[in-house]
Amino acid sequence: MNHRTSPIAAGLSAIVKAALVTGCGFVPSGSPPDDGRAVIDSAEPTDAEPSTVDAPDGPTPAALLCDAGDANLLLCLGFDGGSAHNAAGSNLQAQDVVALDRTTGRVGDGGGFGASTVLHFPEDSRLDLDAAWSFEMFVKLDALPDPENPDQRVGVLDNDGQYSLFIRSRDPENPRAFAYCNAQATVFSEVAIEVGDWHHLACVQDRGTLSIYVDGAMTPIGNTTPIASGVRNGTTVGQNGDGDASTVDDPLIGTIDELRVWNVARSADQIAAAAARR
Repeated sequence: MNHRTSPIAAGLSAIVKAALVTGCGFVPSGSPPDDGRAVIDSAEPTDAEPSTVDAPDGPTPAALLCDAGDANLLLCLGFDGGSAHNAAGSNLQAQDVVALDRTTGRVGDGGGFGASTVLHFPEDSRLDLDAAWSFEMFVKLDALPDPENPDQRVGVLDNDGQYSLFIRSRDPENPRAFAYCNAQATVFSEVAIEVGDWHHLACVQDRGTLSIYVDGAMTPIGNTTPIASGVRNGTTVGQNGDGDASTVDDPLIGTIDELRVWNVARSADQIAAAAARR
């Protein structure tokens, strides 16, 4: 049974900003605003210094993080400059963006998620991944899911009924959180997700094997190839993707950065390179 939390009312400034977001490019056609970005709620710009590159996966700018010429890259959100615009060549754009804050990310800016945040991409056949696929991102939790509640978890990315990444607390005596990937089968990570620390999380489906990576460490499980379901709820980031934007279900309290989705399986070396980015 899903654990639901009613959205928290935002202040006037957040409401105004959310209204501006709705009018600045988050429409089903995905047309970006004049500056090529959809602006998310932002209290103050971050003071982050220009980043350096210490991994072959590339430097910070979205133009380099997100290769618009890569036909296999479907979603790429760097959240830099207060933007939730998908910079992948697919131009699949979010339909609903509510209470998503600009904050310090793992590389540059990040997207701040809270108890009322909604970031949802509408149903699109290109996101119905049923053979080989990958998605990855940096995640920092500000709070653990309730370890006393077996139904409590937080959604990181969810294409309802097809594939997803969640984090759940285990062991009430020594509360720790572990990430897990779903795609018919379920595979839990063997690395705990610590509150306040950045972790790189990735799920990969390839040739009947579902794998989860945490900070470059892989845990695989045998799995029949997932078949795209008839569920048409689109893809949700930062909560459970049940397709109901009027409520927030299993919200992530924390930050997401450098989110990317492919319709091919990424290699272990590629995942490790992404996890090493600064």
